[in-house]
Amino acid sequence: MILTKLAKQPRICHLARCYTVPSSTSQPEPSKNAPASAVTKSKEKPKRKKRKYNIKKVLDEFRTLSENAFEPVQLTQAEVMPAEARRNEVNIEMLPKSLYQKIFGCDEGQPLSANKIKQAREHLEKHELLEKVDPPLPEINFPLPPLQGQNIEDHFLKISEEQCGAYRTLMKKLTSATVPDIPSTWSTSVGWTKYMTGRPPEAVPFPDEDCLVFDIEECMGAGLGPTLAVAFAPDAWYCWVSAPLAQVLQGGGIPPSKDDFSPLDLINLETAPDCEIIPPEGSKPKVIVAHNASFDRARVKEQYWLEPSQTRFVDTMSMHICVSGVSSFQKSQLLHKSVANNEEDSILQINVPHGEEWRERSSLNNLNDVHKLYCGGKGLDKSTRDIFVTGTLLDVAMKFQESVSYCASDVRATLEVAQKLWPLFLERFPHPATFAGMLEMSAAYLPVSEAWTKYIAASNNKFEEIEVQIKNTLCAAARQACSLLREEKYKNDPWLWDLDWSVQELKLKKSATKGADTEWDEEDRNDPSAGKFKYLAAQRAFMPARVPLLPGYPAWYRDLCTRSDSTDWVPGPTEISPSMQVTPKLLRLSWEGFPLHKVKGQGWGFLIPGRPPSHLDETDDVAPPVDEIFKICKKYAAVIPDIQLSTNEIADEVERKISKADYFAAKKKKEKGITPPEWYKGTGLPCPDVALPGVWFQRMPHPGGAQLKVGNPLSKDFITRISEGTLRGEGEPGQVLDLSNTGSYWKNNRERIETQKVVWLNNNALPKGIRKNYKLGAILPQIVVAGTLTRRAVERTWLTASNAESQRIGSELRAMVHAPPGYHLVGADVDSQELWLAALLGDASYAGVHGATAFGWRTLQGKKSLGTDLHSATAKAAGASRQHAKIMNYARIYGAGQNFAQQLLKRFCPDMSEEQCRKAAVNTLTLTKGKRMYTIPAKAFKALFEKNLVTAEHKSNDKVFCTSLGVKFGTINEAGTVLIVLCNYRISDI
Repeated sequence: MILTKLAKQPRICHLARCYTVPSSTSQPEPSKNAPASAVTKSKEKPKRKKRKYNIKKVLDEFRTLSENAFEPVQLTQAEVMPAEARRNEVNIEMLPKSLYQKIFGCDEGQPLSANKIKQAREHLEKHELLEKVDPPLPEINFPLPPLQGQNIEDHFLKISEEQCGAYRTLMKKLTSATVPDIPSTWSTSVGWTKYMTGRPPEAVPFPDEDCLVFDIEECMGAGLGPTLAVAFAPDAWYCWVSAPLAQVLQGGGIPPSKDDFSPLDLINLETAPDCEIIPPEGSKPKVIVAHNASFDRARVKEQYWLEPSQTRFVDTMSMHICVSGVSSFQKSQLLHKSVANNEEDSILQINVPHGEEWRERSSLNNLNDVHKLYCGGKGLDKSTRDIFVTGTLLDVAMKFQESVSYCASDVRATLEVAQKLWPLFLERFPHPATFAGMLEMSAAYLPVSEAWTKYIAASNNKFEEIEVQIKNTLCAAARQACSLLREEKYKNDPWLWDLDWSVQELKLKKSATKGADTEWDEEDRNDPSAGKFKYLAAQRAFMPARVPLLPGYPAWYRDLCTRSDSTDWVPGPTEISPSMQVTPKLLRLSWEGFPLHKVKGQGWGFLIPGRPPSHLDETDDVAPPVDEIFKICKKYAAVIPDIQLSTNEIADEVERKISKADYFAAKKKKEKGITPPEWYKGTGLPCPDVALPGVWFQRMPHPGGAQLKVGNPLSKDFITRISEGTLRGEGEPGQVLDLSNTGSYWKNNRERIETQKVVWLNNNALPKGIRKNYKLGAILPQIVVAGTLTRRAVERTWLTASNAESQRIGSELRAMVHAPPGYHLVGADVDSQELWLAALLGDASYAGVHGATAFGWRTLQGKKSLGTDLHSATAKAAGASRQHAKIMNYARIYGAGQNFAQQLLKRFCPDMSEEQCRKAAVNTLTLTKGKRMYTIPAKAFKALFEKNLVTAEHKSNDKVFCTSLGVKFGTINEAGTVLIVLCNYRISDI
């Protein structure tokens, strides 16, 4: 929703950038869930008096402006409700003819294939979708602004070329340049120095070229901002030295670190060092090329100004990911190889295994590996980098020439990479909209106010209060648990039965030590009641030389305490923390209603009562209190007595369902009595090697996969399970789970939020109307504009920020983006754009008609109310809720397969067995994705028969073909063509 009057030609942008759309209203209060989207500027001075918004009046104003901006059109009833809607060959309602002609012109598209249309209709009839024709939608023939071309395709081509054409020209100029030699000596003067071949170094206010390759080095331990920078232009080198470094180079002391920065502390690339606003003549298009450009951009002065600069940053790392990126799994393989070779070389050049050819065409994302991939060579010398990572400003000054030359070598390597990558990028992505989008995303800008510092302080205070409350609750739970030592009550506790309850006794000497001090201290000697307890002082003479820690307390409790002779000693279990192994037991945590238990080598799991006795049971003195565990699991008590099965019954059931090899493995487990009960339908993972008397031990499922063990049930991986109720606590100690959930967001994100680089603008850089009473800062998000193989932007904090929740500390992060007075946040979103794009691509490939596939039809025309939309169909196939099906659909179009869908279903529906989850996952993928099928030519199929690799058998009226492995792989269709359906094997298998 837009709560402001729009100009006739507003400037449109993305993430919270400042643009000039006039506003006549005052600044609205930011919503907690307000998206960081765009900022629009007003020409009028901000009004101090608050104004209540009248939505009807705002809409009327917007309608009036729309009428002034475009030609008003009088719509007749016939135009609003046409007599007959336009439909395509599969009954999908299309755009009205008038709108179609405005958008697509006279282009009627390519002629359609009759066979493909027939195939699409048969496909939709199979899914019972073809005949479901909805009433026509009302036609709204609203006026469109004139297109910049003959049709929508020309329009976007021209406007994207207008946005990035100048920058593409500058990139061509820069990548065509010849790299001169790196200067052998660098000036130590503060600010910029220009180096040209055949000329002496020259001090300049800033590089005035319109295209640069740029690299910044910052001494991380100094806390003083950027330390030095090197830039290359087609005919010159530039070096920038910070004022603190120049001070050290001239023999002065090291300045103290800073917490707050202003733009004047950063590097100037467009204006003089002391300039704080854009000059009257404005800025001109300028291209800065860097590797991981968001790091360098965050240290450039002009990028923090309220008025936007026309300088754009081009990231060679993002271009590399676009052209030669790898998946997360492939990246882990490259990292593994790099570590195994004890070097950073991650590109395999020789002896590439079959199927691993991708290693020759990609690399990790760091500059060293990317340079080797595109330019060859042995790699860059990165030894000097440690000076900036672990050294001080004095270390940099002592190796100044070496440090600047290192930075310059990175600049040259970045240019060489750009010269190789730029043609590949244009070949891969010829449409200018891709480059325009990357440039615009790289200009992200988040304005903040004083509320930012208050938000961090308040979140820290509240989090510390919760930490203290958690600590006190855990200490109280530990003290209370010690009471179970009496009469060995701990043996009947479902959680604490296996702790070390051994105690140390205080053994007094038989005779008093000679010369022992048996008198009271001076302070206590004057106490009137001291005489009554004088005999206690006499006992000092019988104490041993070293008094044991907390005699009479159990060993597990003593591990939580410190000795009284330490300087910071505090009585009680002060060492306890949520990460300790005893904590889940003290909190009496349960998973799906079963008490948690930890087994060495298996991690955390839970105990299910009712396992029959076996001769392989562990024979420890302490056994699980089965009766008490039964009481906790009341909801299972009714079915537990009926689970006693004989070995013969189990064998018969197993033999009917699984293969011979699996049969003997399962039979061995059954003889141990370890196979989990059939009535249990939860998410636990069986552990056949653990044999506890009377109980089954099941491992907790790790979010990272079944192969991983759970080391701490209170870690961030299980926060969602706490809110779901799958993981919960018993009694008052269980409240710690709620407190942990409250502090989880801040605990996991505090470091990233506190380290956001906020640059506070000086008063001179602010509009005159707000200079006296407003503090404005800005954050430049560290966005990798194409950080994944699918070219999605990646940023660790802002792009993953969740909506605000009142019970989670710090979750209101997005609401801390405040538009300054006179500006407004403007949000825009495309609903379900990923599914729409997937549907359009699938339909175009299948038959060239909208809605030709069931996936496309359900996305374009399906109705939630009728259960024909994609999410409802997936929910029905998977046996899950529509909300869960929605998650599965989005996961699938991002590349998730059957295994991931199976894991999601097991999490969403704990009562489903593994086999039910597998079948539901297969059904879901078959319904929404189909099966991969190949056609085998007749000659090849005949050859398979001749080599006895394929046999034919009849099943009903169909002929089924099987491989030599006994796997069904295809059937004959009506035309006599063999369709090969690949399931869990490769073509090479047959």
